[in-house]
Amino acid sequence: MIGSKSPRLVLYVPHKPNSFDELTERPNIQTLIANNTNHWRKIATLLAKICSPDLENWRQFRDSRLLESSAISINPTLCNLESRPWHWIGGKDNQRRFSYLQHNALPLESCENVAVDRRKQLLFTPYPDYRQLDNAVIIEIRRALETGGFYSGT
Repeated sequence: MIGSKSPRLVLYVPHKPNSFDELTERPNIQTLIANNTNHWRKIATLLAKICSPDLENWRQFRDSRLLESSAISINPTLCNLESRPWHWIGGKDNQRRFSYLQHNALPLESCENVAVDRRKQLLFTPYPDYRQLDNAVIIEIRRALETGGFYSGT
């Protein structure tokens, strides 16, 4: 896992970035972005847009605090952490790896390809890519997380 040991949100992806071992030991968003393709910059950006307490300042949040409050996991099992984080599983293929999960995730009314189970703190979305998670979808995800108490206390 890359990032906080007590994250508020864990993003699960099916593949690991370059420098994974180094990033696991010393989480650094600049290293993640510099040692990988633009694809990972987009993932970090979308993670920041969702996790940032203030959407207006997501860039500053990404570059300074993202990996202090969130994490990225490549494991196909939910992290069992004391912090009781939200779990974001992005992408249909990736979601198949978690088919064992018992949940009651319901699609968002305004965004049918995004589903949330507030009780179990699960978020299911398309793969984290700008084409599938544009700003309008990000706003809807933030509303759902806010209703689930994600931004309180940040």
